[in-house]
Amino acid sequence: MIIGMPVWVEGPCAIVRAFIKKYRDKMRSEVYFVCTHMGKNDYMSKIKAMDSLLGRASSGQFSVRTKQNDYIKESAGIAATIMSGM
Repeated sequence: MIIGMPVWVEGPCAIVRAFIKKYRDKMRSEVYFVCTHMGKNDYMSKIKAMDSLLGRASSGQFSVRTKQNDYIKESAGIAATIMSGM
């Protein structure tokens, strides 16, 4: 399972936190996090917070630092790139 979300200064967005809490026991053993953020700060503390909600370490992470504050456009570009490699 791949869970994508924006990450802000205070952590992962509320809807993703709620999703993980609700479905963590039903999620496959492999869970990957894809995070978009604008900051220069280390995002790994946010990943660790999501791992804590999940109750186990995630299988992997991918971080995208957006520059134009257009998450939809930039995320669509990332998805297109990933899909073209499949």
